[in-house]
Amino acid sequence: MGYAIGDQKETPIVKPLVIIPTFNEAGSILEVITSVLAISADIEVLVVDDSSPDGTAEIASHVNAER
Repeated sequence: MGYAIGDQKETPIVKPLVIIPTFNEAGSILEVITSVLAISADIEVLVVDDSSPDGTAEIASHVNAER
């Protein structure tokens, strides 16, 4: 975790975390992740996939690799 140094004490820099639970969302996960990341470059996204057989996790992993 990074810290911002202020006049009085160090303050941790906190990034918002968006958790996206998924199951069989291959058709929409790319749009969802892209929409969340468009809000701010400082957002962290965590996709939690419940072993989707349609490739949802692979699509989410691909987006992560491009960041």
